[in-house]
Amino acid sequence: MKPSIVLTSDRCLMSNYDPLCLGAAADLPVGTIPRYIMFRFVLPRLPEDDEGRVIFAPYCIRKVESILAEKFGKDVIVVNPDKLGKVVNEHTKIVAVSTIDPLSIGPPVTTFCELLRGYSGPITYISEEFRRLMFKLRRLKTRYRFKVVVGGPGAWELADSKLVREYSIDHLLIGEAEEDLVEVFTKIIEGQDVPEIVKMRTSVNTRFRPILNPSICGLVEITRGCGRGCMFCSPTTRPFRSVPLDVIAREVKINLKYWKTIHLVTEDFLRYGSNSFQVNKNSILKLIYMLKMLGVDNISPIHTTFATVVQAPDIIHEIREVFEVDVDRGRYIGTQIGLETGSSRLIEKYMRGKAKPYTPDKWCNIVEDACNILHENGWIPVVTLILGLPDETDDDVYKTIELMDKLKDLNLVWVPCLFTSLRISQLKEHEPLRRDTMRRCHWELIAECCKLNIKIIEKFVNNYFKISKKGPIRRFLYSRAFNLMRKIFLEVYNEVMRGEVPPPIIVNFSRENF
Repeated sequence: MKPSIVLTSDRCLMSNYDPLCLGAAADLPVGTIPRYIMFRFVLPRLPEDDEGRVIFAPYCIRKVESILAEKFGKDVIVVNPDKLGKVVNEHTKIVAVSTIDPLSIGPPVTTFCELLRGYSGPITYISEEFRRLMFKLRRLKTRYRFKVVVGGPGAWELADSKLVREYSIDHLLIGEAEEDLVEVFTKIIEGQDVPEIVKMRTSVNTRFRPILNPSICGLVEITRGCGRGCMFCSPTTRPFRSVPLDVIAREVKINLKYWKTIHLVTEDFLRYGSNSFQVNKNSILKLIYMLKMLGVDNISPIHTTFATVVQAPDIIHEIREVFEVDVDRGRYIGTQIGLETGSSRLIEKYMRGKAKPYTPDKWCNIVEDACNILHENGWIPVVTLILGLPDETDDDVYKTIELMDKLKDLNLVWVPCLFTSLRISQLKEHEPLRRDTMRRCHWELIAECCKLNIKIIEKFVNNYFKISKKGPIRRFLYSRAFNLMRKIFLEVYNEVMRGEVPPPIIVNFSRENF
């Protein structure tokens, strides 16, 4: 095997995790879970074929593979990071690495670190594994003289010449791949001058190429970008586009060989086929019935929004009928929705577009109506909240808690996130929220999340194990992990109710816990 282009990522991303939510374990501080358990049972190694090519891969790598294959054909290979020493040789021109959060500065990582160990920092599983990979490539480079190219959703974190040199990166590509990737790689292979940091172009007329091989968890992109303009976020700055049905169909067929549930990659599921913030019901129905006709057993949109759900209760009900959703039998639809805050004032100030086509003063009504629609139709959303937005008052936080109380009887999973001032957001100049700057109201909101999540754990864990086909060891480990989560949530809730500030939660999954 003599590939000229090798695609890979760090050990956390190149993992065969299932269900999809287990991927979040990569954001945990190192030591939270013993390394053996983490990479044997939580984030197991990707399976390979006889040539060392991975059978599944992260979706973004599959997209890059598809784009490059048009020009370079079988000279492109996707491999596990531990196989680089066997695959890379004198014929290799480029080793390309995809990364999501190499410096551990994203909101989920920051929140985990602050609450679990009391401070933020780069020592998480995903940042440690990225560093391991880059040092491995540095050693291989001295022997084979290939170029190291880094891209992916988290490449912007490394956009500093000192970091580029520290990680021995030859070229850092920031942005989408469709427009410029082939030209950039061609220049690198031919020895032409290519900048150290390349800002890739984004087109509103993106030519979406279907992936050629299966993705982890059956991920299939249906829309890209958002355009709602939330000031704390980055996808909102990219134009909203819908992937053509024929491209989606080809990717679904490839993934159905291994996955019955298809995870739909999107920032706003119900806006598929729309050119505005209004739901295009015909486009959504065409998509849904096409997926069912192809043999999809169930769907899981990565993101949905409250503002589109309230526009289309009939579509939500139709989806329930098509995919035979029945929560009592463990058949539900999962998604993530950003509630962020129950304060219309903060919605108005930082995220007006989140409520469109409605106005910010209707935000709480939109959320209540949408949550009830989803609950009645067997959806279980993961609802994210942001604590510590600039200019946030105690009253703003208590308004969020009041809204949560109105939704306490619905099937919702609550995830609080500490505000992080991302360098690519409009709020990059503002101070992030840290554990030592959290106020009493923030702890009360976290306690409310813990209380409500305990109910969800108790309600659905048993159903999960009834339908799960995991082996006995994984079932045992998952069961103990769920029980430990319940215990932690209960302790945090009780401590806050006693007026105390919970200490950092350093969870060791030791023999005592398992």
